[in-house]
Amino acid sequence: NGTHAIINPHASSLPQGKQYMTMAGRLLGLSVTQRQPFGVRLCSGIVKHLLGRGRYCGWRDLETFDTSLHKSMGAIAEAKSEQEFEGLANGAEFVCSVPSGDDGQYKDVELVKGGAEKVVRYAERNKFANLYAKCRMFHNVHKELRALCDGFQAILPLKLSVCLTVRELTSLLRGPEKLDVSDMRANVSLRDGYDNSSAVIRWFWQIVEEMSFAEQQRLLMFWSGCPIPPLHGFSSRLNPSGEAWAIHKLNVSPSNLPTASTCIYLLNLPPYPK
Repeated sequence: NGTHAIINPHASSLPQGKQYMTMAGRLLGLSVTQRQPFGVRLCSGIVKHLLGRGRYCGWRDLETFDTSLHKSMGAIAEAKSEQEFEGLANGAEFVCSVPSGDDGQYKDVELVKGGAEKVVRYAERNKFANLYAKCRMFHNVHKELRALCDGFQAILPLKLSVCLTVRELTSLLRGPEKLDVSDMRANVSLRDGYDNSSAVIRWFWQIVEEMSFAEQQRLLMFWSGCPIPPLHGFSSRLNPSGEAWAIHKLNVSPSNLPTASTCIYLLNLPPYPK
């Protein structure tokens, strides 16, 4: 939806869509258990389902699904008086409009039995907002959502994820949204002629500190093959040989560009002149 990942409302029309969602769920589970964030920001309603707490989804979860809808449903749910509510709801019934296909058409779905003939009352405003939110988020993707959850819970069973909050799982899947340059600097080793007093190294850290987070992510991608900062700091992510991230002095002409060995987190910097 521009900021958070949601399930495509037309996913059911894709061949083997459920199998793809199961695989995606397994990958999300492995992301958590292997401490390798995906860098994906999931809609909070999906995160609640991954944790087996889908029954707690409501209109507040629309904030990460559709901000405009979140604002309108929030206004209805938190109306302070019947007069205010009636002005917002405008005689709404317990129905919700959802996409009916790929042609841009919508259909009405009853939120409760006989909902098309049941006008929402002031005392039912929160119930209506919650039911409406669940319908808009998941009506067309129940099977795909179940497949995603089955895949995730096959790797991280509910009995193990019970200690996680929605915020914590969101963070584990997304990864840090900020690079701790001080931590990075403290845990990157310097090799083959470089030390902290080397001009190239001083320039390097100055440039890294001045980079935007998007630029720092591109540096991490070049260096390690992953644009996401280590979840628990640079001291926690070692290469397959158990070695730390490193900067190596590349004894070539200064006209050469830097290179990297991503599998061992090794950045090769030529000795650029002052």
